Amino acid sequence: MKIVYRLIIFLIWSASFAQTETITSPMVISNAGDTWIMNDYNLSFTLGELAIETFLQNDIIFTQGFHQEDEYAIIDITENKQVNSITIFPNPTQDELHINFETKGDYASLSIKDITGSTMSFLSDFSTNETKSIQLSQFSQGVYFIEILLKNAQKKIVYQIQKIN
Repeated sequence: MKIVYRLIIFLIWSASFAQTETITSPMVISNAGDTWIMNDYNLSFTLGELAIETFLQNDIIFTQGFHQEDEYAIIDITENKQVNSITIFPNPTQDELHINFETKGDYASLSIKDITGSTMSFLSDFSTNETKSIQLSQFSQGVYFIEILLKNAQKKIVYQIQKIN
């Protein structure tokens, strides 16, 4: 009986110290990635995973991600045929941008956004019957996005333009 008690006490004692091998320095656990440590710098990275949630508890940081499968099967390729063809020129531009609509008789709204998504300019309900000219001289040099919403087609089309000086 003493042996059984000793065995139970030993199992409880060893189970209480089972977590002594806790990782105290940051590291990445992934099938593709690594942790590089040099001096006081620690760089952890993964390939094919994006961080989606981070949990913090005391000095422990746990970032949960997901894995992107590397087996893809292409089942169909369809050509994107736009019925409402729009031509934007010149791109890149310095001062003036011209927008030509192939589909006539529609109305459109247009917004120009910077790379942070802030709306820099907005034009509402103009006709697509003629070429629209937009002055960009007040904009600083950079990349902008033009979002065109065609009313009848209920379709939003986004173009990237570059403003140069």
